[in-house]
Amino acid sequence: MPRDGQRTTPADPLAPEGEPPELNPTDSARTRTAFATVAAALGRPGVYRSPDVYVVTVRRNDLSLAVDGMPVPAAAGIESVFHFYFCPCGKTIVLGQVAAQDHELNDVIDALRAGKIEIISTAPMLLHARGAPLAVRLYAEGKPDEIGRTLREALRWTGKERMAPAGN
Repeated sequence: MPRDGQRTTPADPLAPEGEPPELNPTDSARTRTAFATVAAALGRPGVYRSPDVYVVTVRRNDLSLAVDGMPVPAAAGIESVFHFYFCPCGKTIVLGQVAAQDHELNDVIDALRAGKIEIISTAPMLLHARGAPLAVRLYAEGKPDEIGRTLREALRWTGKERMAPAGN
């Protein structure tokens, strides 16, 4: 309870955390190892949203979007985001989305399907915005390194990487 009329505000549940929260000691090494593997495969770190959910976010900073003439910053959700956690069966599960423009869509979906990642849906990320990306919602379960490599390959077909010379 606040004292002397002080107001308290709840912590932002979506704010990135520096160090991962305390983990169950029996799962700690397994969790850190699996999610470190995911970060290495994707080539970018993530953050823990809880002791058992690891989130990797890839913003589409290459896009200039506007709705009714007002700019939409990439940080407003124009991003690919992947939520990793463990199933009680022992597999790693990912729920997420890839932000892909219409000319990237088929290659992204092909890369995801090649790695046995299921496509849940595709939908526009914004209404009333020209050139807005589509959200390719996805689900997969399996080994963290395999899932990470497949997601990395799908991301390779988006943004500036799409135009990079092969092998870079």
